[in-house]
Parts: sequence; C-alpha cells; structure tokens
Amino acid sequence: MLIGFCFSVEALGVSECRPLNESNAFYQLTAGVAATGTCMNVTADNVTLDCNGFSITGNASGIGVVSTQFNTTVKNCTLSTFETGIEFDGTTGGVVSRNTVANVEYGFYLSNASNNTVTRNTFEGDTVELYLDANSSNNTITLNFFADSPGYYAYDAAGLNLFNATVEGLNQGNFYDEVEDGIVHVWGTTASTLLPLFIGTNGAVPYNDSASLGKVFSVTDYAPLTAANDSVHFCTELDVPNTVYTLTEDINESNGVCFGVGADNVTIDCAGYSIIGEHHSVHAGIISMSVNTTIKNCFITGFGIGIYFDGPERNGSIINTTAVSTQTDADFEERGGLVIEGRYNYLYNVTGISELYYGIFVERSYHNFSKVTANSSSDIAFFVEADNSSFSEISAWAAGEQPGIYVEGNGNSFQSVNATAADGNDALFVEGSDNNFSGINATSNSGTALYVDGTGNNFVQLAALSSLGAASIYLYGSNNTFSHASSVASDGTSINVIGSYENFTAVNATSGSDVGVFVSGSRNSFYGLQSASTSGDGIYLTGSENNFSRANASSDSGYALQIEDGLSNNFTASVFSSNTGSSVAYLFASYSTFANNTFISQNGAGNLVVIYAGNAENTFYWNNFTDTAGYYVQDDDGGNYYNSSAGGQNEGNIWQNVISGAILEIGTIPSIGFPGLYIGTTAYDGAVSLGKVSDAVMDYVPLTPVTPSPSPTPSGGSGNSYGGGGGGYSHSTPTPMPTPTPSPTSALLSTPKPTPSLEPTPSFKPVQYPTILPTPPSNQSNSAKDYGKALAAVNTKLREAVSRGLEVDSVQQIISLAGRLTQAGDYAGAVSLLDQASAQLETKLTVSKRSQEQTSNYSIVYAAVISILVLATSYLVFGRQKKRNRKGKK
Repeated sequence: MLIGFCFSVEALGVSECRPLNESNAFYQLTAGVAATGTCMNVTADNVTLDCNGFSITGNASGIGVVSTQFNTTVKNCTLSTFETGIEFDGTTGGVVSRNTVANVEYGFYLSNASNNTVTRNTFEGDTVELYLDANSSNNTITLNFFADSPGYYAYDAAGLNLFNATVEGLNQGNFYDEVEDGIVHVWGTTASTLLPLFIGTNGAVPYNDSASLGKVFSVTDYAPLTAANDSVHFCTELDVPNTVYTLTEDINESNGVCFGVGADNVTIDCAGYSIIGEHHSVHAGIISMSVNTTIKNCFITGFGIGIYFDGPERNGSIINTTAVSTQTDADFEERGGLVIEGRYNYLYNVTGISELYYGIFVERSYHNFSKVTANSSSDIAFFVEADNSSFSEISAWAAGEQPGIYVEGNGNSFQSVNATAADGNDALFVEGSDNNFSGINATSNSGTALYVDGTGNNFVQLAALSSLGAASIYLYGSNNTFSHASSVASDGTSINVIGSYENFTAVNATSGSDVGVFVSGSRNSFYGLQSASTSGDGIYLTGSENNFSRANASSDSGYALQIEDGLSNNFTASVFSSNTGSSVAYLFASYSTFANNTFISQNGAGNLVVIYAGNAENTFYWNNFTDTAGYYVQDDDGGNYYNSSAGGQNEGNIWQNVISGAILEIGTIPSIGFPGLYIGTTAYDGAVSLGKVSDAVMDYVPLTPVTPSPSPTPSGGSGNSYGGGGGGYSHSTPTPMPTPTPSPTSALLSTPKPTPSLEPTPSFKPVQYPTILPTPPSNQSNSAKDYGKALAAVNTKLREAVSRGLEVDSVQQIISLAGRLTQAGDYAGAVSLLDQASAQLETKLTVSKRSQEQTSNYSIVYAAVISILVLATSYLVFGRQKKRNRKGKK
C-alpha cells in the first residue's frame, strides 16, 4: 500500500474554492465551502487536502476535488452535488481516505491513474460510485462502503485493479449495500480488524459481476465484508451476542419454539427462507426477551405466535417479514401473528396474519411501524395498546365480527391507514386519547366505519364508509377534532354525535336511507359541514348549545334540519334545502339563534321553517327565506323573535316577496350585514306578508332593496301601498337573492368560537315590562358593589321610563349585555355599560318631560284660543240675529 507524504508541518487554512498549487503543502478546510463549478484543483506534487470534517457542496456541475499530480492525499471530506466528487487524472501514489461522496454522477473517477489507495470511504447515492478507466491499474480499493447507487458500485473498465488487500495481516475487501440488506448473502467467521464486520468466506464469494446481481463490472472482491458470521440450518437457541444468524434453507420445527433469542444484539436473517411449524397453539416461531433483536427477510407460519417480542426495553426490529399465527385452539391464551411488547421496537414492511386472534398485537410505547399489514379471520386485525408511537402506511382487515384496528393507547400518530371490517363491526375503533390520525380510510360492510370513545383525538383527511345498517362515524367521546373528512353511510346515519365538545371543520356526511348528521350531544362545533340524505333528514338535532356555521344540509325526502327538544343551538351562514312537500326545517327548539341562513324548498311547494307550539325564545335575523308556495315561516308558538341587534342596529330577515317587489317595503338605513339592502320601516307580519308567514311572526325591521328616491313620483293606476300594479313609490324590480353574502366586516359572521355555554341573541320584540337585574349581595367585592349601585340607578330610571310608555328596547340590550359580563366576573365592564344605559334613560326622560311641558302649554293656549273663537262666534251670531229682528220690526 502506498502512503502519501506531507512535508509541510504547518496547515494552510482554506475557506473557499481555489487552486492548491504549493508543493509539499498541507491544506486544511476551516469552514464549509459552496462551489459553482470545480472547487479544489491540485496543481502541485505531494499535496494533502484535509477537509477536517467540513463539506464541499456544488451546484451539480464541475468536480469537487481534482488532481493531476503525484502523491495527492484527500481525506475527511464530505462532497455532494457535483458532476464528479473526486477525480485523479494521471495521478499516482495518491491516497483517498475517510471521505463521504454522495449524490454525484461519479463518486471517484480515476483516469490513467495507477498505484493509488482508496480506503474507508463511503460512496452513497452516486450513479457510478467508483469508476476506473481502461488505463488505470494496480489501484487498491479496500474497506470502503458502497450504498444506494442506481447504477454501479464499482466499474473497472479493464479489470486491472485490486478490490481487497492485506490489512493488519488479514485479507479484507469492501462492504456492499446488497450484502448488508441480505439481498446478496455473504457470511464469515473472522472479524475485520478495522470495522465491526466479518470477512466473508461463504455465500456470494468472491463478490463479482454475477454475485453482485450486476452492481459491479469487472470487479472481483475475494473478501467482501459482512454482518453475518454464521449460517443456520435448524431450530436452536441463539445465545451468542453480537451475532448474525443467516438461514440457507427452509427450516421445519415439530417440537415447539424454533428460535429463542437469549443474547443481545442478535440478528436473524432468513434470507427469504421460511420457518414452518406444526400448528402448535402454544409455540412460537421466534421468541426474544433480549435487547436489540433484528428479524428480517422471513416467512413464519404454523405457530400460535409467529414472532413474540417480550420485555420492557427491547429495541427490536422486524423487517421484510411475514408472520402467520395458525392457532385454532381457543382454550389457550390469545395469540397472534406478531405480539410486540417492550418499547422502542421498529417494524418495516411487515405482515401479521391470524386465523383465530390478532393479526398484530402491540403494547407499551415508543414504537415505529411503517408499511405494516395486519389481517385476522375472526378477531381484531391490529390491536394497539401502545402510547407515543408512530404508525404509517398501515393496512388492517378483519373478516370476523371484530374491528379492523382497535386503538386503546394514547398520544400515537397514525398516517396513511386503511382499516376494513368485513362482518358487522367497527373498521376503526378508538378508545384512547390524544392520538393524531391523518389520511385514514375506514370501511365496514355492516358495522360502524369509525367509532370514537376517547378524548382529544385529531382526525385529518378521513374517509369513512359504512354499507349497511350502522353509522359511518359514531362519536361517544369528547373534545375530538375532525377536519377535511368524508363520511358515507349507504344504509344508516352517516355521522352520529353523542359526545360533547367535538369539533368539525370541512366535513362531508352522506346517508342513503337515514340521517346525514345526528347530534344528541352538546357544545359541539360544526364549521363548513356538508350533510345530505336521500330519504332521512340532513341534520337531526336533539342536543343543546351546539354551533353550526357555514353548513349545507339537504334532504331529498326528509327535513334538511330537524330539531327535537334542542336548546340554545346556533346556526349561522348556512344553507338548508329539502325536496319534501312538508318543510325544510322542522323545529322543536327553544333559545336558539338562526343568523344569515338560507332556506330553500327544492320543489317550491313546502314550508321553509315550521316551529312547533311550545317552542319559544328563538331568534331569527339576516336569514334568506326563498320563494315557495308554502309558508316562509309557520310559527305555532308566537314567542319567537324575528329581528335582533346586529352591529349596533336592529335588523330582521330577507323575505322573498319583499326582495321581488311583490310587497313594497322601504328603508333608508343600510344593513350592516347586507350593504345592498336597507332596514325596512314597516313591520312584516301575517297580514303584510300576504299570508307567507303565520300570524305569530313579527319582523319589525325586514330587509329591503328599496330606498326612497330623492323626489318620489306617484305612479298611475290603482293599488295599495305594498306594491303590485297600484300606487306608491316607483322602483325597479330588485334582483332576487337566493344566497345573500354578508359583509366581511360583520363580526357576527366570523368563524364561531366554541364556547361552553351559548345564550340566544337578545331580540327587539316589544317589551311589556323590563327585566330588572337583581342587585348582588352586600358581601360582594368593591367592584361588585359598584355594579350594584349602578344597577339600582338604572332600575329606578328604567321603571320611570316604562311607566311613561317610552321605548326602552335599546337600553334593555345594554342591560342584558351587562348581565352577561357579571356572569363572567367582569363587574367593571358591566358598570361601564350600565352608565351608558343610565345616560340613555336620562336623555329619554328629559325629552319626555320637556315634551309633556310643551304639550301642557300648548293645551292652555289651545283652550284660550277656543274660548276666543267661541266668544267671537257667539258675538257674530248674536249680532246677525239682532239685525234680522230690527228688519222684522220695520
């Protein structure tokens, strides 16, 4: 072996690409270098470049280090993203050592180069890792690691170079990725002197063009390095630590456990062969209770458990393996294809299959599973009792009446999961908490696709399908989150929400024969929900304090929305449409708010909203009631409100016959939510609506597109003030608004925030007598006492205002809001609001008193004038009579 010499004892610092042109010089990188072409060019003899662990990174062109000189040494460099990492052109006597060359076209290119040494380098991801042209000879290549090349590890054009050498008395070659992965099987018993590997003497030795499966050209390595130091021909106890056991043939076991791992750091490489048992329910193919057991390239069948990892800290790995449990005796303890206990286990490209019990059973924590398949003929396919683990690209299929995947653990991550239940159970059952699911497909032939009984779980990009009878998604837990999810139930409820504090964003729910979304829980939040049913209701609600915003609910033959005994629910910016002849929304609801929703009868014949008797205190405003032959609203109770404070002013709803001009409603104040409309000044009720709302409906401020012209001109013909062909203000017919869009500045139409308790928005229904808030107890804090004083002052003025018959609706709104602030403990804020209310009342009372005084004065003057007129009239009449009498006497 030729060793490079360096005659300079002082290192020359290098921090940029440059020529290395000083003979006998020792150049050392002091920082990472970025190149735009060729970087380091050696133009002098006896030069050493020590990168000192720093990187030289190119731009996919040029050469990282190039030399045409004698005795060039390149070491401790990381070179990437060049056309060529290192090139020796005519160089002899050089050394390339301990470098990493990655992601280049040619890792190391030797042209007309001889008697150089290439040792202990890593070539990774290069199209050709090592290239020697036909004029390069007698170069020694040993103890290098060749990995992940899409082309050749080594290409020796003339075959004149050495790929193994005597190092410390032993002939040692190179380490190849195909050997490490077990694709090419090499094993030996003599340890390498420099690497924690063995010198291959059996299997694919020598490592050449055919043995390497075409990864080298004209290369012969007589001592390739390997991790395997033994071969296995029969079942036995594996008790030698740091040992790789490799199968060279199929193994059959008839007496019990095939391999028991009794030492740490043991690898079993089946090399594609099988381990076959005699269907013993109590036996296992492989059992390990040791640390860092690796099992790869195996097919295991005929045992109660295919592979069993047992113990608290195991750090085991299973790779490219299928394990089948053929247990048929239910009297024995539950088994499975793979039973994984301990912690920190890693599974990649693994399949677990069971005829009687679990396909895969995993418990404890900190596992990492990827590309894993679990099947069971009669039990749970994939049972997860583990915590804080990662599961990606998981497929589970259960043929019996059990879930495809059952999650009882917490804090896990599931990505790209397919779960299937073939016969009457849940495809994915989640009883754990704080798990994250993304990219999930769950399908059940006759059960629930997804059943959640845990809390705090997060589902993103979920697709759930149930074909018969059950809900596609069934939620019994709380505080779970769903976004960008799709749920389809062919013959059952699509989404059934019994839990509370669930959050839905951009969720689609479809049912073929039942309800799209059924909610009996409370305080759930739905944003961007799309719910459709063919023969049931779009949304069926029995719970309370739920929020629906920007929902779209429809039904072909049922109600778009049905509320049964629901309280304090909120619906905003949503669309409800139904093709039924009955009604679009059927409400047994109280204390709920409906704001900026659109109600559509698809066949144009049904009622839009029906409120059953005994259901009151619901508030409707900014809603769009579209054209239909039935009622816009049939209110059988009369205790509901059809206008409310919106941005500080009272606003009502959009009624189709007002928008179309069939009923003339005029307003001058622009709507806050709908800038193109105005707040009407004529109350919209059963009579004014021409029978489109029931008598109990009263919208004091309906929205209208009509505002008075600067000079109103009477139109000809006869008619009434509500429009039609008669008189009134002339106006053009406004454009119908089937789906009004609120102003983006409207705070009421922003994304709703889930809240534990929701109260209906206060209405502007005429007040018969104000609600007087109670004064807090005297033992309250100073702020509460200040509130009590302010409230007492307001109550006094409020009673006086009501007794005078003054309008106090706006003041009532302020007082109501103050009451809410006290519930939140904000007494200072409540006092500020009460001061405002007191000032408003004071103004109202002052104006009222002045008006009364003026009225009194006017009465006195009026009486005096009347007296004078009476006297004058009497005088005139008496005078005329006297004249007549005189004439008669004459």
